[in-house]
Amino acid sequence: MARLNARPIATGFCLLAASLIPASAIADQSTNQGREVDLSDWKSQYLEETYCAVQLVLLMDVSRSMVDTEYDLQIQGTANALLSKRVKELILDKDAVCITAVQFSDTAQQVTPWTRILYERDLETYAAQIASLPRMVERGGTDIYEGLNTAINLIANSPYDKTGKMVIDITGDGKDSNIRETETLVSLYAQPLMRGTKEYFTDQIPSFDFSVPQIDTPDASSNNGSSFAWDNFEIEGDIIENIRPSVPKPSMDMVTKRAENLGIQINGVAILDMDTPDLEGYYRDNIITYNGFVMPAKGWEDFARAIQKKLEREMVADAGSKLPMQLRGPNHG
Repeated sequence: MARLNARPIATGFCLLAASLIPASAIADQSTNQGREVDLSDWKSQYLEETYCAVQLVLLMDVSRSMVDTEYDLQIQGTANALLSKRVKELILDKDAVCITAVQFSDTAQQVTPWTRILYERDLETYAAQIASLPRMVERGGTDIYEGLNTAINLIANSPYDKTGKMVIDITGDGKDSNIRETETLVSLYAQPLMRGTKEYFTDQIPSFDFSVPQIDTPDASSNNGSSFAWDNFEIEGDIIENIRPSVPKPSMDMVTKRAENLGIQINGVAILDMDTPDLEGYYRDNIITYNGFVMPAKGWEDFARAIQKKLEREMVADAGSKLPMQLRGPNHG
């Protein structure tokens, strides 16, 4: 069977693309105040600056449980996945894909600006940025709620319109570490008297607020407390005295519902290990949206495979195209 030579086909496609660029874009240099026109930027001639077929937030866990080697596996695996043959094809098949990244532990922070991917050079530049990304959020607990809320705010307030697909990719190796019920604190963290110090609890639950005591009498009956005010407490068996809930932390389903109401899909890569063998189920029950999915990874060594498969699944859906029929990618028909 005869094989087609791909090079003439690709060359012909580029010539066709150039021929379809509006004449106004290639005006005489003397009438364009000396500015050069980049003919390789032909997509911009057809797409509004605010349009993205997909808006994607890469939400990365950088909590205390993640050692440096695991962090390196996370950023290198993400960068390699973006440049893998299939993911690259799917991203470049879209009119435009807009990506940003967030790191979270006890707090969350945007660590790369929104980047609009139109061409292969854009994707390569962004992947290199991810591959060299340092930890920019201090090690702490695993506040998944805070991470998701930050990611949702970034999409809600992005400079792009909301007509395309909107996705949050969360990666992590642990459950939310914020205690949301006083009873849970008592049952999990009541320790022998030798451990009954403020320093011990600060280390175990760094998001707690050890500010000036708000009350001197025990009150351990309220739900939804995430930070606590302490007095000179004592530990007797399983009872922590003189603590009361301070500022309530909303439940996890509230942030998930907020994403759903805004049309945002939350997907996850759950890193399974001996400490969290049920993390896939936890993500499915508590974190992803109704239309989301979880991609399990069998340890950090399996992360690169999992994140690549997840990106392939997210990008494979046809988001439509605003380009002329002749310039659309193969999946747009």
